[in-house]
Amino acid sequence: MEGDAKGFTLIELLVVISIVMLFSGIILAGLIGVRNQGKDARIKSSMDQIRKGASVYQSYQGNYTGLGCGVTSPVNMQALCNDVNSQSGSSPVFNAGTNDYCAYTVMASSATKWFCVSSVRGEAVETATNPDTTCAGASYDCP
Repeated sequence: MEGDAKGFTLIELLVVISIVMLFSGIILAGLIGVRNQGKDARIKSSMDQIRKGASVYQSYQGNYTGLGCGVTSPVNMQALCNDVNSQSGSSPVFNAGTNDYCAYTVMASSATKWFCVSSVRGEAVETATNPDTTCAGASYDCP
């Protein structure tokens, strides 16, 4: 008898494959957001290490002059900057004077979010305002 054949029809297989692909797409889309959140967490951690390293640098040098990604002693800022760059695609921007400094970078999750550290605030700040205007010049502050 022809009606007693066992197995799946082509239509049934195509429906199952389509559903599996749909669920896979939804899961992968969600993982991209989680991945960027992980990158942001690592950026924040490295920028906090830069903030702490700047304090050590100032204690050692007596000022913040010359502080930037090229510094390797007494704190290896270069390694921290490279880590931030590997996560966000952008190295931190430094503005350093004798008594104060400011450093910021764009976040991985959004090109309109920045993470900023400064000696003026003494803490790290996540902001939607580009720190380029407040960190530049002599203000050395995060928005």
